[in-house]
Amino acid sequence: MARSPFPSRSVRTGRREALRALAALAPLLAFPRAGAAVAELRIVAGPATDASSGIAAALARRFPSAPVAEDVRALAARGGPGIYLAVGPAALQAAMEADVPGTLVSAFVSSVAFQRLRASAPTRTRPLTGVYAEASPAAQMQLIRRLYRHRVTVGVLLGPATRLLQPLIERAAAGSDLAVSCVEVKPGESPVRALAALTSASVLLALPDPELYNALDARAILESTYRRRQGVIGFSKAMVGAGTLGAAYATVDDIVAHLGDMVDALLAGQSVEAQYPLYWRVAINETVARSLDVIVDASARGLGNFPA
Repeated sequence: MARSPFPSRSVRTGRREALRALAALAPLLAFPRAGAAVAELRIVAGPATDASSGIAAALARRFPSAPVAEDVRALAARGGPGIYLAVGPAALQAAMEADVPGTLVSAFVSSVAFQRLRASAPTRTRPLTGVYAEASPAAQMQLIRRLYRHRVTVGVLLGPATRLLQPLIERAAAGSDLAVSCVEVKPGESPVRALAALTSASVLLALPDPELYNALDARAILESTYRRRQGVIGFSKAMVGAGTLGAAYATVDDIVAHLGDMVDALLAGQSVEAQYPLYWRVAINETVARSLDVIVDASARGLGNFPA
């Protein structure tokens, strides 16, 4: 019998199945299209201050090709996809009010200010993330444990803007084998008087809450805790110079290094939540430590997580 010039039904079926399988694999095997649009990093600058020049220099070293402007609308007018890095609270607010057409990344904004600004724009649907300005409660608790060397009670004043941090603070304390006592200061109440409920605490953890730690109340809190021989762990290096026992904090370069990791992830199409700085270090007021009989060793002074 002469062989048919056409493939058999079973062969045709096998070929169709193979073609369907290849079609399913096509998205995985395809190479990026030549000339495909890549998101551009655009830096929204804040008002010029003494600190902003150092921040600008660090950002320029890490992101040398990124355009920088205070006018967020001018950056948005560049066209094409963009990732917007807002430097400071004023820049973040301006970018949110302009509803920039791309992912918005906050930098050098405290966690409290970030959450307040995010709550002020509930209709924004585009991604919003960032690296907070202050070190995490976990980093602060590590410093406390290293300074006191045994389980102590950490007192914390919470205001309306920071009371939601209580679960995070409690987990951080447990992670360093510390006890924690939180007292909520209601609007109109004196944070200095609220310290009376924390007399059993060996140390007070300060949070970046401007309702509690403004210029007036912060000094009074330091004086009151000093009389009670309670150390205070601040949230910035400047607070250590002002009289707190110590602080875990992130430098400009620490935050910029973390921002570099975050921007790389965003450019790769990943979703990233707002977070505390990955990199941090500590400052300790040796004079205050001696007055409180807190012995500071090299392991405490060298505590931190440093960028490579």
